[in-house]
Amino acid sequence: PPLLARRSTACGPRCAGERPCTQREMRTAEVLAAPGSPADAWLRVWVQALVLAFLTDRGLPAVPAPLRTRWVELGARVRECLLATVVDQAVAVRARALRPSYDPAHLAASLAQAALRALSEGTGPGSRPGPGWVIPQLRWLHEVGRLCPPGGGPPDPGRCAPPLDYELPGLADWLGARVGHRLRALRRHPLSMDLAGNRLAAWTALLGEDDQRAFASDLAALGVGLPPASQLGHVAAPMGVTAWLPVVLSWPGRLAAAQNHPAAWFAGDPAAGNPG
Repeated sequence: PPLLARRSTACGPRCAGERPCTQREMRTAEVLAAPGSPADAWLRVWVQALVLAFLTDRGLPAVPAPLRTRWVELGARVRECLLATVVDQAVAVRARALRPSYDPAHLAASLAQAALRALSEGTGPGSRPGPGWVIPQLRWLHEVGRLCPPGGGPPDPGRCAPPLDYELPGLADWLGARVGHRLRALRRHPLSMDLAGNRLAAWTALLGEDDQRAFASDLAALGVGLPPASQLGHVAAPMGVTAWLPVVLSWPGRLAAAQNHPAAWFAGDPAAGNPG
C-alpha cells in the first residue's frame, strides 16, 4: 500500500505532489541504490561528489554522459525515488558530524533539489553552493590546506599568508601575516586537528562512517582495468571536479590524521615559532 507521507526530505516532486511511493517502489529504489549495483555506480559516485561540493563549498559536479543516459532510461518515479535513496544514504553516514552545525535533513533536501535540477537540465559544472554548509572543522582544514597544498612540500614559514576565506572565532587575520604564524595559530585553535573530536568530525564529514569503502567499490567498478591510483581521476574528469575532488579527499590522511598535523611541517623552525 502507499505510505501516508513522504519518506524523506530528499523525495522528488512526484512523491510530494502526486502520491507517496509504495513499499514496492521504495524497495526497487533500494535495490538499485545498493553498493555493488553496477548500473547505478555513476549516480552514487556523482552524488558523493555533490555532497562534498556542498560540504567544502566547491563548484557543483557536472552530470557525466553515462549518468544522463541512465537517468533517461529510468521511469520518472523510479529515478526520483532512487535519487532520494542515494542522497539519504550519503547524508546519513555523515549526519553525526553535521548535526552540531545544522539539521542533516536540510542538507538532504538541498542536495536533492540541486541534483534534480542538474539531471533534468544536463548542466555542466555548476556554481558553488555557499559557505553555510561548511562545518567548522572543514573550514579549519580548508585554511590549512591553502597553506599546505598537496605535493607542494613543507610550506615556507616566512611567506605572506593569504587572507582567510573563513572567519574562525579567535583567529586573527592581519595584513602581512606570515605562513608560520598562521599555522601556529591554527594548531592552537579550538578547531585544531590535534583534538580527537575535531579529527572525528572532519573525517566523518568527508569520508562518512564507512570510510568511503562503498565509494571505493564504485570507483573500482567504473575504472575497471585501471590502477587504483588512477580511478579517482578517471571519474573526476567527466564531472569537471579534477581540480578539487582529489584535494579535499586528501585532507583526512594529509591534514587530519593525528601524525600529520601542521606542527610536523615546521616543528623547531624559529621563523614559525616553537609549536610545542
